[in-house]
Amino acid sequence: MAAALETPKLCLQKVATEAEGVVLCGAGCEDVVGGLPEARCVLRGATEEETLRLVQNARFVRNVAVVAHVDAGKSTLSDVLLKQSGLVSETASCALDSLEEEKARGITIKAAAVTLGYRGMLLPDNSCVINLIDCPGHVDFSSEVTASLRVADGAFAVVDAVEGMQVQTEAVVKLCLTQKVVPALVFNKIDRLILQLQLPSEEIYQRLSQTEDSLSRLCGECRIEGFESTCREQLGRGVAPNAQEGTVVFASGLQGWGFTLDTFARLWSEKVGTSAETLRKKMWGDCFYSLRSKRFTSSGVAEDGAVHQRGFCKLILEPILKIKDVCAEVVAVGAGEEGVDVTRLGAVIGTLWAHDAVEAGCAAARAAVKQEEGAGSSLGNAVFHAVLRSLLPAARSLVEVASRRLPSAKVAQAYRADVLVGSDDNDDELGYDSDGYDDLKEMRAAVAACDANGPLVAYVTKMVPVNKTWGFHAFGRVFSGTVAGGKEVVVVETGTRTRVQATVMLMGAKEQRVALACAGCPAAFAGISDSLVKCGTLCDAAVSEKKKKKTTKQKSRSRGMLEVQHQLTPVVQAAVECAQSSDRLHLTKAMKWVAQSDPLVQCFMNSSSGEAVVAAGGELHLEVTLNTLKKRMNGPPSSTDCGGGNSNRALRVSEAAVAYRETVTVHCEGSCLAKSSNKHNRIYASASPMDDELVAAIERREVTTPAQAAAYGLKNVWCLSLQEAGANVLVNNTCGVALINEIRTHVVNAFKQAMTHGPVCHEPCRGIRIDITDAVVHSDPAHRGPAEICPAARRAMAAAVLSSSPALYEPLLQCSVATSAACAGTVRSALPKRRGAVVDESYSASGDAVVITGHLPVQASFGITQQLRSASSGRSTFHGVFSHWAVLPPHLFSEAAAATSARKKLSPLPSAEQLIDKL
Repeated sequence: MAAALETPKLCLQKVATEAEGVVLCGAGCEDVVGGLPEARCVLRGATEEETLRLVQNARFVRNVAVVAHVDAGKSTLSDVLLKQSGLVSETASCALDSLEEEKARGITIKAAAVTLGYRGMLLPDNSCVINLIDCPGHVDFSSEVTASLRVADGAFAVVDAVEGMQVQTEAVVKLCLTQKVVPALVFNKIDRLILQLQLPSEEIYQRLSQTEDSLSRLCGECRIEGFESTCREQLGRGVAPNAQEGTVVFASGLQGWGFTLDTFARLWSEKVGTSAETLRKKMWGDCFYSLRSKRFTSSGVAEDGAVHQRGFCKLILEPILKIKDVCAEVVAVGAGEEGVDVTRLGAVIGTLWAHDAVEAGCAAARAAVKQEEGAGSSLGNAVFHAVLRSLLPAARSLVEVASRRLPSAKVAQAYRADVLVGSDDNDDELGYDSDGYDDLKEMRAAVAACDANGPLVAYVTKMVPVNKTWGFHAFGRVFSGTVAGGKEVVVVETGTRTRVQATVMLMGAKEQRVALACAGCPAAFAGISDSLVKCGTLCDAAVSEKKKKKTTKQKSRSRGMLEVQHQLTPVVQAAVECAQSSDRLHLTKAMKWVAQSDPLVQCFMNSSSGEAVVAAGGELHLEVTLNTLKKRMNGPPSSTDCGGGNSNRALRVSEAAVAYRETVTVHCEGSCLAKSSNKHNRIYASASPMDDELVAAIERREVTTPAQAAAYGLKNVWCLSLQEAGANVLVNNTCGVALINEIRTHVVNAFKQAMTHGPVCHEPCRGIRIDITDAVVHSDPAHRGPAEICPAARRAMAAAVLSSSPALYEPLLQCSVATSAACAGTVRSALPKRRGAVVDESYSASGDAVVITGHLPVQASFGITQQLRSASSGRSTFHGVFSHWAVLPPHLFSEAAAATSARKKLSPLPSAEQLIDKL
């Protein structure tokens, strides 16, 4: 019989000053529930009345997004929290995945929000509300993640303990940091390391530690000035998750058990009489326990060569492994006349847990044996999971980290205001104004204060379909003030007035109407979707009256909070048409609905060919969107998402195609002339490629004004950074031309049209600088109107592009293929055959698995997932995320341009000479 778990008899208060290399926690860690016995750290779900009362105080609110790589198990972790709050049954699985498409594919497609209330002495002020947002893990649906992070203040970054850091994990953590969303790390599927791989305790630690180090390096690379010090001051932790700071959870979401270092620190504190905070520091990093001296040391090897056991292995993994072994013994002995003998199990549990926990663990073991009778060899594992579920409930650790290590809405908005509202330093140059506010400083101050009695500032981040109707709830967050049913609001970006019919709290697929939504809380607003397309800022209609009373000259545009910038670009598209022409009206209505329901999807009619086009972020995203479009052709969404009405309406869908970007590769020799139709005006234009650094800076929104562009040698900029067409620049390079500023607006409009529909194949342009080199402008305004100037300017710009060796940009993926070492050669050969390139290879510690990273054109990625799975007998997993644009090889340019033009039913490409007018 194995020896009972030995309790370390040590004086850690003294050793803490003697040990070397011990990483101390930051300021604020004194709020650890160290003096509270673990037995009293109970957690229960709050009642509906308690939850509704708590959400009105931003101090109790935690807005948390659950982000991860696909199949990391974040939906099962969300289930753990839902079960603890009593919203779903104990047998529920992926409760927030409500769409039929999600259930069929086994992945999350739409982000789902739910409000969970908790009470318990473990929590600050004994109360907490978690507004949880379960986000998709597949890269094609990362626009849902981006939209959700605008609403969240903290995030659970879920990592598969076996797979470690993966491509999408890094991508979503970077998104969190850019939005100043503080991450906490959750190691999921940790039971696989123990039961499936049966790794030694030291190897388990090394795997987990390496992943934590990778995440820390990533946070260091994405460092935002002042964010680290803010987190230290406000939260008592750094930006990067750190186990010693209590910001790492070790869990098995599917089995429902988990813990943090604080969990075991409290347990051992009761045994050895040392503070839990001091013990926690010994449970991670290079801190080893000496069996001979019964003390901790910073060295893993003694002077006589004896190997010391690491603190994490001794104080945490050893008790868990002891329980595993005893559960196996209980099953091996079998049940007697009085049932299974759990005496030995109780003795092992009792070495660390209190009497009540011992009884609960033994009862769980008996129930598991009875319930899983006939399970065979897996019975021991089932008993092990049942015991740990009773001793180490995962929900308790997750809620503790969310409430104590992630910021409240009140705290977070104070330091997030600058990334939410932005700077007003350059708004005068851009012609922006904040509708209803004297300047953006007032809006920023309101967001930072997070005051329910302050002026209304709310942001709508996405649209949520309303069951059995064509309408939407506008989902977002109230950052200041309150919103109640009947309140009149203004959409800042458009100045549209509308009235909120009701405020709704989303509970997964269900909804609950509430009297009002207060500052700091996510909410959905009914009745305003017609005034918004996808997103927008809301302010109080009474406040916006101030704008009408201004005596100064009104500015041309209004801007609210910064618009959400998505990680993906809708580069994969397909043309659709009705099988019957009489259904065209239904198609138009369905396309409008689909475009509004997804933060990224674009649906539009091609003006030249008349075809309807649906554009999405990836192959899977497009497939799901087209399936949704087909259902909406037959009616609005129903509770089963199967549509209604006439089921005979059908669509014809073309093959998926890639969206290109037109560009130029050389400077245009001379200028291209175009005359107005009345021959009284002349426009001279030239084209040249932009500097790559400037293009990247514009796309990152680092250069947004002519003053900032001057650092790159640009002067007299008329138009900069078109959102619909990428980074292009219009420069006035004329000298002494009379009345040139009188036609500036018309030339800018022509530039926007020319860059949105390029001359090669009507694709948007990117990286093109257009110079207006000379002009002749008629003195009579009647002869220089938009009907004369716009067509001539656009024709001159098109001729300049065609005279500068036009080319096409194609989108490239950063791909990652996880496969076995035996199949690595198949992957290496597959990428180059598709015009891809292998960049790096990383092997696992055992050498039997490899992750191959590289770049692959989106056009060549169609079907590669199935190809790799077939070639490797299902042992390869492909994952790709948009990386950058690259110039299409010259030998493929003509073919791609011709195919795109044919798909759009365009006339043959004209030559520059055909567009240039002669003197």
